[in-house]
Amino acid sequence: MPEVVEHHGVPVLVCEADGVAIADVQDALDHLIGAAFACAEVVAVPSARLDDRFFDLSTGLAGAILQKFANYRLRLVVLGDISHHLSASSA
Repeated sequence: MPEVVEHHGVPVLVCEADGVAIADVQDALDHLIGAAFACAEVVAVPSARLDDRFFDLSTGLAGAILQKFANYRLRLVVLGDISHHLSASSA
C-alpha cells in the first residue's frame, strides 16, 4: 500500500517498488494519479515500475503521462537509477 509522507511541508505519495507496472496512461491514472488525487501533491514512483517506453521519449508515453499529472496539478518524481536508460538514449 502506498504511503503518504510529508517532505518539507508537501504531502508525497511514496509508491512501493513491487506495485503494478505503469505501461500506459490509463495505468498512471488508475494507480498513481487516482491514489494521490485527494491526499498528495507529489507522487514518488520507483523507476522499475515504469515501462521502458516511458524513458524512450520518441514513444510519447512520458509526455502523455506527465500531461495527465499537470492536468491534475500533481508532480511526479522518479526514484532510482535510470543510467541504463540514459546511456541508451540518443537525446
